[in-house]
Amino acid sequence: MASSLNGLTKALTWNDYTNTKTLPAPNPSNPASLVEGAFTQAQFNATFSWAWDDKAKGYKLQDSVVVTITFDDSASWTANWLPTQPQAVQDDLLKHEQGHYDIAALLGRDLYNALIKQEAQVYPEGPRSDQGAKVKAAAAKTIGDAKKYLQPTQKRYDADTSNGQNPTGQSAWNGYISNAFGQSSSTFLQVLSNAGIQITP
Repeated sequence: MASSLNGLTKALTWNDYTNTKTLPAPNPSNPASLVEGAFTQAQFNATFSWAWDDKAKGYKLQDSVVVTITFDDSASWTANWLPTQPQAVQDDLLKHEQGHYDIAALLGRDLYNALIKQEAQVYPEGPRSDQGAKVKAAAAKTIGDAKKYLQPTQKRYDADTSNGQNPTGQSAWNGYISNAFGQSSSTFLQVLSNAGIQITP
């Protein structure tokens, strides 16, 4: 099976959200009453395999890397009052929630690219010495390091956008995400860093 990246693009709709939370409705005349109207859980996972390469005289990752980005409908939810809000409010919130998915997707894409690069690396242990322990450990570390950045990036996104209620912050992050999708020469974290946003795992 050839390497593949799955779920990079997904356009969220409110129909994706099957869980509803009963929460106090916001008071439009009191900005301090604004509350979170939805929550999106998205993540990425990776699988890989390795084998001894007689020509290279070492273990290598196989062309079987699979990275899958998913929307977790069991953990995601919307507030019960959301359908009572003006359509523009619902649309703006959905755009914010889309950002949460896109962040996971971009970090997942960067992980995929990093693992593909590792396919060229040779770990020259004998075929019976460690059964590819080093190549396995290297790939597992790459995956673990990538996952460390997911939640901190999501939290920074919410902080900068006030959970989607800060139009200026939301517009800026929409730009970072669009910029990252439009190029492959820089990782998403590099795009954020270029904008002065440092994510610490």
